Formats: sequence, C-alpha cells, structure tokens
Amino acid sequence: MGVTHKKVERAKIYLSSLVPFFYTKFYRYYQGRKIFAYILGELIPVVMFLYLYSHIDYKKFLLLWLFFWSIYEIGYFINDCVSVKKENISSIRVENQFCKHLNIILIFRVIVVLLLLWNLYKIVPILKLLVISFFLMSVFYVHNKLVDYSYRFLTLVLLGVLKPMFILYFFDVDISKYIFIIFPTLIVKYLDYLFAKKISSLDIRNSRKHNFWLFTGWGFILVFIDLKMVFIFLPIYTQYNKIFIYQKVKNAF
Repeated sequence: MGVTHKKVERAKIYLSSLVPFFYTKFYRYYQGRKIFAYILGELIPVVMFLYLYSHIDYKKFLLLWLFFWSIYEIGYFINDCVSVKKENISSIRVENQFCKHLNIILIFRVIVVLLLLWNLYKIVPILKLLVISFFLMSVFYVHNKLVDYSYRFLTLVLLGVLKPMFILYFFDVDISKYIFIIFPTLIVKYLDYLFAKKISSLDIRNSRKHNFWLFTGWGFILVFIDLKMVFIFLPIYTQYNKIFIYQKVKNAF
C-alpha cells in the first residue's frame, strides 16, 4: 500500500511540475466540486464574455490559459512550500515529498513557461505578455511575503481580478465590464478569506441566504445595464447559489 502511494505521489509531482493546472487540480481543487466550481464560476463566464463581446480565437485562448496557469502555479508552489510555514493558521496542502523537490520542480516549470512563450510570440504582443506576467508574479510575491492577514486580503482581491484579466487583456474587449460582472464574487472571496483566517466570524460561504440575496440583487442591476451581462452572470450565480436553490426546490416538493 505504501509503495503504491509513493508511486502515485511521484506521478503527481512529475505531472504538477510539467503540466499547467495539474498542481491546482491535485492540491488545490482536489475535490470534484472544486473543479466544477472553477469551470462554472470562472472558466465558462470568461469564454461567454469573449463570445458575446468579441471574436474568440480558441487556440489563442487555450495557449494563454495554459501560460497563465504555468506562471500562476509558481506562486502556489512558493505559497504552499515556503510561505505556509510563516502563517499562524497554516493550511498544509502538499506532502513533504513535493516541497523537497521544489527547486527541480521550479526548473521544469520555467522550461514549460519558455515553451509556451515560444508558441505565443507570434500570436500576442510578447512584451505586453511579459509585463503583465511580471506584474502578476510581483503581486503573488508580495502576497506570499505578507504575514499580516489584514494587509494580505488586498493582494488576494487583486489576484482575483488579475485571473480573468490576464486572458481578456489580449482580446478586444472592455475588461472593466467583466470585473463589474464578477464584483460579488470578489466580495465573497474576501469575506471567505477573513473567516478562514479567523479575522471575521461571518462564514459567508455557508451563509447561503446572504449569498442568494447578494447575487440576486446584483443580477437585477445587470438586467438594467446589459442583458449580455446577465447571461454571463448566470453560471456565476448558479455556482454560488446552487445548494440554496436546490434546498428551496426540494422543500417546495
């Protein structure tokens, strides 16, 4: 049993270092519901936004998505192997075996980043890509260095905005529209972070009634601005309120 576990863990380390998003899948979104939440609440809305407001080049989108995760996960590596040791309330996500090979993993990941850059240099302005990548990594670096949670939430919100903006920046769209659409999710993530770090007693994730009215109210605001925004907001609304809606429907019958 132990040998099998070691082989599985070794395979996870190899895949996590070489394939973008695999680290997130294995160590961050390891539960099926978390992957579903990411797809429904983050990935689908971005695709819908591009489809409704611009011409979506799926090859460019896929390469940018892979490139984003290839560098974003470097921040995860540092956070989960180094920064977590400095936290008063730590969240151990990875086994020691992964962190023992961190230097080698980072080398492999840098090679992956360079290969993706090679494939992107004819598709997007490479200087802009490098600048926004540097800014993203700088924010993540500051986030990992901060120990005081009362300041760390600022970088958390900024990272939440940068995640969709990173891809949208290279398409002909108004990014501010998308940030406006997802604004309630930033509030929920911020409050959820404060609860997780025991700064606030409000468990917003499980306060389903609060979530429901927050997102419902925001949906009505979007109706009066642009119906396209409502369609993009629907999967986000569903993701954050699916349990509450299911319980209400179940109780009704």
